Amino acid sequence: MTLRIYTSADGTNFTLYADTGYSGPPGCSLRDPSIMKYSDGRYYVVFTAPPYNKPYANQKFVGLAWSTNLQTWNTMPPIYTTNIPGVKLSWAPEWVAGSSDLPEFTVNCSSASSDLRPYLYTATSSDLTSWSGPVDIGIGSMYLDTQVLKVGDTWHCFTKSNLLQHATAPSITGPWTWLPNRADWVGLEGPCAVQLTNGSWMMCVDPMHDKFQYMTSADLTNWSALVYLPEQENIALPEKTYKHGTVIRDGAFNLPPTGLTATPGNSTVNLKWNSFNGAASYNVKRSLANGGPYALTANVAGTSFTDSNVTNNGTYHYVLSMIYGDSESPDSAAVTATPKVGYSAANELVACSPINASTGTLAASASAEPFVHPGGLHTQADLDRMKAKVAAGESPWIDDWNRLLADRQAQSNYVPAPRANMGVSRQRADADAHAAYLNALRWYISGDTNCAECAVRICNAWSASVNQVPTGQDMPGLIGIPIFDFALAGELLRIYPDWKPTEFNRFTHMMVQYFYPVCHGFLENHNGRCNSVYWANWDACNLGALIAMGVLCDNSKYYREGIEYYKHGAGMGAISNAVPYLYAGNLGQWQESGRDQEHAQLGVGLLGSACQVAWNQGEDLFGYADNRLLAGAEYVAMCNLSYPISAIPYTFYDNCSDARNATYPSMVSDDWIARFGS
Repeated sequence: MTLRIYTSADGTNFTLYADTGYSGPPGCSLRDPSIMKYSDGRYYVVFTAPPYNKPYANQKFVGLAWSTNLQTWNTMPPIYTTNIPGVKLSWAPEWVAGSSDLPEFTVNCSSASSDLRPYLYTATSSDLTSWSGPVDIGIGSMYLDTQVLKVGDTWHCFTKSNLLQHATAPSITGPWTWLPNRADWVGLEGPCAVQLTNGSWMMCVDPMHDKFQYMTSADLTNWSALVYLPEQENIALPEKTYKHGTVIRDGAFNLPPTGLTATPGNSTVNLKWNSFNGAASYNVKRSLANGGPYALTANVAGTSFTDSNVTNNGTYHYVLSMIYGDSESPDSAAVTATPKVGYSAANELVACSPINASTGTLAASASAEPFVHPGGLHTQADLDRMKAKVAAGESPWIDDWNRLLADRQAQSNYVPAPRANMGVSRQRADADAHAAYLNALRWYISGDTNCAECAVRICNAWSASVNQVPTGQDMPGLIGIPIFDFALAGELLRIYPDWKPTEFNRFTHMMVQYFYPVCHGFLENHNGRCNSVYWANWDACNLGALIAMGVLCDNSKYYREGIEYYKHGAGMGAISNAVPYLYAGNLGQWQESGRDQEHAQLGVGLLGSACQVAWNQGEDLFGYADNRLLAGAEYVAMCNLSYPISAIPYTFYDNCSDARNATYPSMVSDDWIARFGS
């Protein structure tokens, strides 16, 4: 299950604001979310976090995450309930409304000596990273889905046994007085009472065998009959659009519209976005410069707009704001489009762009967006700078150049070992890809065509031999490493004038016909296993391969697929899963830190390479999600610089196959540093 956010102007007519894709910590599902807005301006959600596909397994913690925009959620360290003796289950946490300055929540826990009963936890720090508790609130056992709120001097508790019940007390720990039961409250779950702007109350409930409903009250005691939320009324059972949600009234809601997309056409750009219930209209703004300033292009009542005042081959940047009441929201994230002759959204290529055999150039209308070439790990400016610095003998360039000359894989007599099935040995395939890359680099800097011809021989040998989608050990999966490296080598070598167009076409055909399916397939279904069973570097090499293939082949589909997976993918290579926990000082725990430092550094390197390719195409993934990759890189660096283990924060977690990351980060030893340096 994943988190969805809905908004409403009246508390009953809700529309989807953000399908966040957030599912909690690695290896977990997200259930029973409770949301609140704290005094720091952030939104916090506390939730049940069972192991993936095991909703009733023992759970000894609850999940916690924060967001500034309700769209991107950041996992915080979980809140453990292990100080309840013999705890088994920790279900349905709910924020307490109207209590102290620091947030509190109740969670229903069972143990060896008691069935489910609600306990209170209270934050002891303003950053919500430390908590006191548990405190038994005195309701007793056999209760679940407990919401507690304070109105005036009276505490109210709505909780479920076999029916929804209501109790009041002078204190959050009782003594509680039960109000008379209502027959129509049998089977109701997930109560969430919220005060409306007119002072009255509504309470949303999730009937066990029915659809989401609500009721209203003037005094929290006398409640109306149940009413379906409008969008639920005509949905046929057993389908539900959502379950066990919570509702808050956000009087200071001031977030941008979501879902803005820009699709280029022939002298047009077609814009679409998500509807926001309560918005009177939307302002479409445009700029010729990335980052603005943005000027108003149109005010639109609907959720789409076609900009016809554009010129083919020009690049246009758009943002969107919405008007509600007398206010205008902040601008959305920017999107970019480049219209061109003969292009429409339906024409996006699935195959690589062909090279014209007579001119040696790419077909003019082949790409959905203009790619920079060379644009893998190096641009033309990068290559020219390296060449000039080496020619001048300047350090540190000349020092690394001498290391390159000594590398056995950078020699022009290197002999590749191509296979029809690359999966026979992904390690040897990657050695060959690396050799092609190093020889191509050596050619450009020195002008030695022997090195360029060696790189061509390697690439041609593989493209002439491969005749199947790779299979074998670790397939699909780690085959993404040599595919990524071959795409980077091809992108660099494409500027060598004697690599024949027919040979380049065969090389890109290999990418399309045999390599794209295995990378795409792994990210799509992870070999039929749960999304968190594989380490971060498995996803990272495949999303990087897609980005690099997209550039090599002038293929927006591949490129965008890799970019979107980095941002929003379900597996561990997506940046929010690769760096699942954030700590003070811009430290982000790397997903493989409890494994070993070799693999932790590999993951950073793979995602860093993917980000560099995107950077060379004008897209900043390094800074995405508040520089989350940097937070992970600094954490890995800290583990490798002989810091004491006590100085490095670490959160244990399980993946979806119950393989627990229950060891602290492996550390670089003092002996290693003494021998090899820090």
